Amino acid sequence: MTTKRITVLIDQPPRERMGVKEQVDLVLAALALEQEVTVVFVGNGVYHCCQPDPRPDQDPSAVYGSLALYDVDRLLVEAESLEVRGLLDADLRFGVERISRPELGDLLRAGDHVL
Repeated sequence: MTTKRITVLIDQPPRERMGVKEQVDLVLAALALEQEVTVVFVGNGVYHCCQPDPRPDQDPSAVYGSLALYDVDRLLVEAESLEVRGLLDADLRFGVERISRPELGDLLRAGDHVL
């Protein structure tokens, strides 16, 4: 099987529980098929990287933080989305890497699939 570069954009806030579950399932399915997966948090999706839910079983950022254990190639957060919301690097909870909007555009053009 040919390896594909798949970029998953997370743009929904943490309270959108069904969307979070579907996104994580999608990422895990692609990883099970040994695809190259990059997860990018944009728009209100950046809150997954920043705000812990006081209820541990409801905290999707814990799930995203554990994706590195499953060999997700990169976890990225769009810098402009952070800045618009007044969020700083110190607010980030797990090993996400900042990416600028132009860099994100290059990433999306270089990938095989964007979901």
